[in-house]
Amino acid sequence: MTQIPGVEIFLPIKGYKFHINSSPYPLEALLQNGDITVKTRVTAERVNDIFSIIVDDAKNIELQKPLANGKEKIYQANIKIRKKGRFFRVENPKDNLRLLELNPGGLCNFWEISIVSQNGKFWCVTQKTRSEFFFLDTNSGKSVCPKMEWVQLNQIININGLIDNDDLLQLDQAA
Repeated sequence: MTQIPGVEIFLPIKGYKFHINSSPYPLEALLQNGDITVKTRVTAERVNDIFSIIVDDAKNIELQKPLANGKEKIYQANIKIRKKGRFFRVENPKDNLRLLELNPGGLCNFWEISIVSQNGKFWCVTQKTRSEFFFLDTNSGKSVCPKMEWVQLNQIININGLIDNDDLLQLDQAA
């Protein structure tokens, strides 16, 4: 399973922390009808550059408030599991926790941690869904990502000051 640097992924099940960073362990023995909670712990060295985001169908984006904040951050997503026919299944599209990873130089990685199911079998899967660079728009003084026409993302980055503009290439200098 792909690991996100500085992020621990676990499922709190029946009073235990089931860590799932190292392998795509089949989870069906641990699940039942209801909700499953996926939690991430962002370590101290990454606390200022990894954020959980919530995106709706209209691509509106908001930062998820962490459950614990300080030296570490804890984010969670509650995923619904329902029995349909003979098998338990994940209810889409709310089957994931999305993370935004901001790196030096304006590199922005989008991560998705999902519970997926097929024929009654469940796995937790982590994948990097996109990587793009932000640049400094010298006209507006704001950071922008020209390859992604996602106005709401640019707004959330700038309103919350998530990227250090001094660390970015200027848009008129980019080839």
